[in-house]
Amino acid sequence: MKPSTIASLITLLLLIGVAAYVNANHYQITDWWYLRNYTPSAEVASLATDANMTSTGKRLFYRANPQIVTTRDQMINYCAMKDNTVIELGCYLSTDHIYLMQINEPQLKNEMINTAAYEMLHSAYQRLSDSDRTRIDAQLEQLAGQITDPDITQQIQLYAQTEPGERDDELYSVIGTEYPNIPPSLAANYAQYFSNRTVLVSYYLQFNQVLDGLHAQINQLNIQIITTKARMKGYLANGQVARYNTLVPSVNATITTYNQDVVQYNQYASDLLGQQSAAGTE
Repeated sequence: MKPSTIASLITLLLLIGVAAYVNANHYQITDWWYLRNYTPSAEVASLATDANMTSTGKRLFYRANPQIVTTRDQMINYCAMKDNTVIELGCYLSTDHIYLMQINEPQLKNEMINTAAYEMLHSAYQRLSDSDRTRIDAQLEQLAGQITDPDITQQIQLYAQTEPGERDDELYSVIGTEYPNIPPSLAANYAQYFSNRTVLVSYYLQFNQVLDGLHAQINQLNIQIITTKARMKGYLANGQVARYNTLVPSVNATITTYNQDVVQYNQYASDLLGQQSAAGTE
């Protein structure tokens, strides 16, 4: 064989080897290229740290160049939201970009951390091999059938409408950041991205407890006000003015608390939940 032929074969083999390496390590190479001059903002870096992201998790998060937006209108625009009444505090786009809603309310602010982790997991899911995705999808579906948390089940049902065909992609993020009891195989998968996943779940639960608890209190106070006013009306009808007067201070105090709670909830709703609101004030 001529030396030139041998050289050509060696060159061809080298090219094939390089092509195979690039194909097998496509994401690592493109991530390195993108991140070589990337410096996250202080707030983005803090979100990654507070979410207990591993180096792999941070790489995926930073690669998506997270942007924090300050208004619902920006979220609607960047995330192409079709329904302004849907709870959506972040999004991951197929162009590998993440947008996160700025949360300033102290009692709700930790949800930004949970949302950052949630959106990062979309990137992780997209990078799964076909075999890994098939295996993990089966585990997600099996676990989804056991979930009774009404907030999560409602969320999954909503995604069937807003994200058709993306059920398992969404399940991967939902279960990874919101559900506490997962099998060891799934826990090992998420451990690639988080050193302490339970912290994320606690932030999710805290967020729901604040909103759900406040909403439940508003409903309870409303029932209490209606019941007390009915009693007062009965007292007046029977000429029991003294008994009526004894209830005036307490019903007024209840109405004050109710109005304060409604204002607070509607502030949360306005900032985070689009057009949703609790009720009007008394």
